[in-house]
Amino acid sequence: TCQCSNGDVYDKEGNKINDNFYDSSKIHLSPLDIKEWQQDILLDEPVVTVLCESTDYLCESYIPVIYDSALKNGYKLYIFDVDQLSSEDRSYLINKDVLTNFNNYYPYTFVIKSTKLEKSRSGIMYDSSLKLFLESSGVIEESY
Repeated sequence: TCQCSNGDVYDKEGNKINDNFYDSSKIHLSPLDIKEWQQDILLDEPVVTVLCESTDYLCESYIPVIYDSALKNGYKLYIFDVDQLSSEDRSYLINKDVLTNFNNYYPYTFVIKSTKLEKSRSGIMYDSSLKLFLESSGVIEESY
């Protein structure tokens, strides 16, 4: 994925992912400086993080889904292509003390609030399963 200076996001084939009518200031796409993420996970606000590999087809399918959800619901989202990170940043992100269930299966989505792991899951989630995951981890309000 690629984010242009005007906020538009495109996939690898050049297809536009968003129409830039939502606030995308809380969404951070790889490549990133991990320092901002490190600061955000200290706050008392849930931070959704997705670990991907840049060449993984499942990740390519999942990114537009979770990106759109973050735009619509206004939560903080970080998407990291772990194969593009330095070994030091990758080791920090994939801390086995925090991500106890991580098994190197991508995409891997997790929620951290005040440095505490709230919830995690491997694999793709689509609308209803993603909504349930976000509700049960306190990222979005439950709707009936």
